[in-house]
Amino acid sequence: MAEPLVINKSRDVFKIFEEKLKEASLGLDQKDQVGFDILPTLDGYVLNHSRGIFGLLFNGAQYSKDERIKGSAVIMKDDLMIGVVSIIRFIGAAGTPIEKYPMLPMEYPELAVDTLSGIEIENKRPEYERKIIPVRTELVDEERGVWKYLTTFSVPRDFYETSLR
Repeated sequence: MAEPLVINKSRDVFKIFEEKLKEASLGLDQKDQVGFDILPTLDGYVLNHSRGIFGLLFNGAQYSKDERIKGSAVIMKDDLMIGVVSIIRFIGAAGTPIEKYPMLPMEYPELAVDTLSGIEIENKRPEYERKIIPVRTELVDEERGVWKYLTTFSVPRDFYETSLR
């Protein structure tokens, strides 16, 4: 079992996601491999890779009080919401058998989920709350054969007020 990863800043999460997604892409047939990019938004992105990309978006954080913690200190659960965008170029041809196609656009979000889910993050939560989990995958857009999917992941961290860090 791999050692849990320490996440201090969003940058740490992006580094882990980038490393894992690039590794997953390199494991595909060459015709199915995709690039990588960090995206400020989904709007206006122009795909320059022949097949597609995995992109990362910071979708915010969700804070909640940890019911196990009593006292006046601010100690909370801090779940980073990280979006993995799969932007894939694909144009199907009527009558083509499914096995003749390269990877289908929806298989890229599935690859991201398989690759990133279950990575353990160092925190003080119960064991069942220490792993990266997928939250949702949605089709964002399809325009002229370019498919965009957004998969949101929750990355569990602990938040401590500044005086306790």
